[in-house]
Amino acid sequence: MIEWVAVDRWEDLLPGRFGILEPTQGPSVSLGPGDVALLPGIAFDRDGWRLGRGAGYFDRAFPPDQPAPCLVGVGYAFQLVDSVPHDSRDRQVDAIVSEEGWAWRTEVQ
Repeated sequence: MIEWVAVDRWEDLLPGRFGILEPTQGPSVSLGPGDVALLPGIAFDRDGWRLGRGAGYFDRAFPPDQPAPCLVGVGYAFQLVDSVPHDSRDRQVDAIVSEEGWAWRTEVQ
């Protein structure tokens, strides 16, 4: 399960299990409408579907039937593909950002 933690300084982040900077301590926070969450992925499509690593952490953190922050996929332009497999447990991202700029989801539901 993902826990969101408020961080005030870069110095409060240390490399975690996958080498990604993570907070070591701090108050837990809830994310919702009005917030922005950056999501990594292996591939994205213009309909906002995201292919991750298969564990479903982000899909469980932002279930499709619950209000969520603005979800932004972060990747390289070559990761934007024609179609990404998805099912009813997956949550679409609102936009993808890469070194070539922003790609907004083609249909906001």
